[in-house]
Amino acid sequence: MRTIEAVIEQFGGVARAKSLESANIGWPELRLALADGRVQRIARGVYATANAPATLRAIRSLPAEPACVTAAGMLGMWVLKSPAEPHIYTKAELVV
Repeated sequence: MRTIEAVIEQFGGVARAKSLESANIGWPELRLALADGRVQRIARGVYATANAPATLRAIRSLPAEPACVTAAGMLGMWVLKSPAEPHIYTKAELVV
């Protein structure tokens, strides 16, 4: 059985409640992980591991996702020049 931390790490260290639910992580398991500090609630419906990147925490705290050059860099792709501000996209379905 996968741990909740392993599931969240699959999403870069920050996951939305909908993503956890689709990975069969239930509220009891999430509540336990929150209580013992393995997972942090960073926004309504958004949860992160302790080592999650600050940029991804900030982006997913909004109803947004990394896009363009920001997403490429987070995926480990080669980027000629990192942007001064992260590139993001927003979409109505992201709202929790």
